[in-house]
Amino acid sequence: MWLYLMLTTLVVTSGVQSFDISKVWKLDIKKIDPDPATWETDFKNKLILVGTLGAASFMLFKNLPVTAGIMVCGFGLTNLSLYLVASAVLAMYGFAKKSVGYAGIGSFFTYYAMWGLFKL
Repeated sequence: MWLYLMLTTLVVTSGVQSFDISKVWKLDIKKIDPDPATWETDFKNKLILVGTLGAASFMLFKNLPVTAGIMVCGFGLTNLSLYLVASAVLAMYGFAKKSVGYAGIGSFFTYYAMWGLFKL
């Protein structure tokens, strides 16, 4: 949900006629090999970050379809980093606990981390 809100906000507020979403999100599942021995380190790290995002989502929302959707969105992010996961968890915490401050700060930093502006 947060990814959808941020992307629509970008499209509405930027005034750009064409928007290339592949700069931020691209779900490329045809390269995945079911054998874990052939996975590269980058792919393993991406799975760890997506698993962390999913675990935090399930602990906060207790809803499996929401968690699965957040994990698919996280898996498709091109600039997935520890900073993005931390800020997304902060945004999810704000939404779950109805805290506008945490949700706003987390959404702000998640938006910039999706574009690769903040990295750890």
